[in-house]
Amino acid sequence: MKCWGRQIIYGDKGLYKLRIETGAYQLIDKKAELKNACLQFESLFVGYLLKAMKNSIPKSGFLDQGFAFQMAQSMYDEALSEQLAKTGAFGVAERLYDQLSSYMSD
Repeated sequence: MKCWGRQIIYGDKGLYKLRIETGAYQLIDKKAELKNACLQFESLFVGYLLKAMKNSIPKSGFLDQGFAFQMAQSMYDEALSEQLAKTGAFGVAERLYDQLSSYMSD
């Protein structure tokens, strides 16, 4: 069974090859990579903010904060920072993308 959709996109004369030959793929791909890198940077930045805020709260010692708790808290903070970065509430990724994409040729 042949998958014609895949052949149209990735075949010898497919859309993927056409985009690479025309150079359109490179610019689209680079801008997408830049946008992704900016989102990852914002996620990292927000993660550091969350960590700094949590460290500023005094620990009461009421609950045991063993390794498992710290690992779960770290995973939660990472997921939260990724979601906050995706919403664009801070605007760091957008501003960084605007600044860096201006150096890319159209």
